[in-house]
Amino acid sequence: MAEKSRKEKADDLFKHHKDYFDSLGLTRDTDFVFIPKLFHFKKGEPEKGKVVGFFDSEFRSKLNIYTEKVSMDWESEDDNRTLYKFVFNPYYDEEYEKDGKRYLVSESEMVEVDKSDLIETVVSTSDDNDAPMAEMTLRDYAAIHMQKEISNKKWLNELIKSK
Repeated sequence: MAEKSRKEKADDLFKHHKDYFDSLGLTRDTDFVFIPKLFHFKKGEPEKGKVVGFFDSEFRSKLNIYTEKVSMDWESEDDNRTLYKFVFNPYYDEEYEKDGKRYLVSESEMVEVDKSDLIETVVSTSDDNDAPMAEMTLRDYAAIHMQKEISNKKWLNELIKSK
């Protein structure tokens, strides 16, 4: 089997986060970009903390960038699969240090995304009575993930149908 391309690896990583973006009604490459990135220390300056390198071409879309920490081989390096958001800065050329062809953005500028909003959105839009998380079944999770009306909860099936 041939080695996966970077695009295929990025697509595989993105699938893990797709439900979150769907819940917000955001479309990849239209509303945001998803680019897996290596978080690393700048050579000779570990005391400054980790940085993420972005190319000018990645900023040209003027969209927010979402990322996940990956290795040089684009394998996830985070067991929790944390999603990070870089809010587009139109002054990137003036405000970020350039290291060769890449702009270095401090890890501290990367916003850790709280995906608990996904569950809250699904529950709160269903009806006035929130369903406890402990009552979510594997069937409910599959219904949400596959976007199929297979839950035993009528409100959840209605919510999926309305998408």
